[in-house]
Amino acid sequence: MKLIKVKCPSCKEIITVDGDSDSTKCEACGDKISIKDAIVEMMMSKADEVEEPEELEIEEEQPEEEQPEIEESIEEEVEEKPKKKSSKSKKSIGAQKYILQGDSCFDGKDYDKAYDYYVEALNVVEDDNYAEYKLSLINLFHNMSNKNKLMNAYDKLLEVDYYLDDNGKIINDTTKLKLEFFDILFEHCKDKYDELVSVNNNDINYIKRIFNLWYLYLYLFENVVQEEDLDQKIYKKVLLYIVDLIYYLQSVYRYHDETGNFGAVDRDFQDTNNYDNLEQKRNKYSKLLLDIDPSCQRLIKKPVEKKTKSSLNRSYMAGVGIVKESFKEGFSYLLWGIIGLIVTIIISSILGK
Repeated sequence: MKLIKVKCPSCKEIITVDGDSDSTKCEACGDKISIKDAIVEMMMSKADEVEEPEELEIEEEQPEEEQPEIEESIEEEVEEKPKKKSSKSKKSIGAQKYILQGDSCFDGKDYDKAYDYYVEALNVVEDDNYAEYKLSLINLFHNMSNKNKLMNAYDKLLEVDYYLDDNGKIINDTTKLKLEFFDILFEHCKDKYDELVSVNNNDINYIKRIFNLWYLYLYLFENVVQEEDLDQKIYKKVLLYIVDLIYYLQSVYRYHDETGNFGAVDRDFQDTNNYDNLEQKRNKYSKLLLDIDPSCQRLIKKPVEKKTKSSLNRSYMAGVGIVKESFKEGFSYLLWGIIGLIVTIIISSILGK
């Protein structure tokens, strides 16, 4: 349990609450309050308490001869600096209020409201990198296969140097934020894979769109793992996503081989060099992943072997042969059955006489 002090939005009393909870009951007025709303209320009250400092009163003295001018500049800085800091503090806290509300809506997948709150935060602080990143991410959600939107969201993510946790605490390590970004992208890829294999969808244009999406994310992931000074957690996570993405691509190759949809699908998706290139990448990134964590072996899915036309033809002919043998064997049983029936009838006729 983490105890924090917040201000009740209803009665304005300062109360101590469990910072890990979502809501609580005010000890003073008894109202049920949201912990996040109480934190925002506390932050806003702090912003209101920041007052402009009074000007320093300096007694006028007769200027001495050859008095250095640097003293005057020091006095001016003493008067001006606190004012600038005060103004910036108010803006920063005001922007944080909207960002916390935006994050709450974002987590609840109410992206329209979240978008509005992030815009309000930028109206207070024009260059808030976190708000800009979240806006670019919401824009990406409207078209996940748009390369420009994807790269813009990633570029904005790299510019974020801090963000607020659920309790309004400033977090300077953005590793978790980056991991969440890659989780969002890969989850979308996985959803498309599950959707494709669960439904016998032979729409070539639809399949092309999924392929383009996967190759787009594969392109980003491959570039990410080549970055210098990349956090080890991010490096490992993205490597695993690359290997899984390649598995999805190879699985769809096999899926369409098994359905017998050659023609256009064969030209678009079964190019030997393309498939072999994926296999080379799978081996490369699997090795990199296992070098840093051998336990990931259990997470690497079994590679999908491509079925060529010749192998399918052999399978077809083998199947036909099995059917023929079964037919011949069944016909043989039927023939002997008929002969036996005829013999039985003849014998019965003779005995009846």
